Amino acid sequence: MGSDPASVAFDTLQSAVAQDADIVIIDTAGRLHNKVNLMNELTKVKRVMQKVVADAPHDILLVLDGSTGQNAF
Repeated sequence: MGSDPASVAFDTLQSAVAQDADIVIIDTAGRLHNKVNLMNELTKVKRVMQKVVADAPHDILLVLDGSTGQNAF
């Protein structure tokens, strides 16, 4: 709680590499397209992840719920 999301992603990937993990899931929930600072934060998370694993992220999943409404477009 209260940590920089990019540093959490960095620490997670470092730990996963050290433990020879096959899969790491990083949840970046709560990001809306109309919140520029949160979108910039996602860019930073990706950049930091690539310092540990050069071609990260391998997959990106977008999960939408029914309450999203027209924001889904």
